[in-house]
Amino acid sequence: MERWHFAFRKNDKEFKELFGVKKEVFHEMLAIVAVAREERLRQGGRKPKLPAGDPLFLTLQYWREYRTMAHLAFDFGVAKSTVSDTIVAVEELAGRSTGMH
Repeated sequence: MERWHFAFRKNDKEFKELFGVKKEVFHEMLAIVAVAREERLRQGGRKPKLPAGDPLFLTLQYWREYRTMAHLAFDFGVAKSTVSDTIVAVEELAGRSTGMH
């Protein structure tokens, strides 16, 4: 089970307090990330280091809690560079989907 699934055990108020978005918004964002991931996988290259929902979950924690990349890297079992690349990729997707790039 991916990390973000555990967060959905929280009620709506607790979820928003923890991650800064409602569960419905999280699912909309997750759909955008999933489509981008599938496009990237079709193009070939390396397999992603994080399960499908974790890049969004990681980025929301970074934005909401101002956690260091070192702490996130430790919690998610990846390198700091992976955390940085993940955050940048999710932010670029957010910019494209909102027209803010």
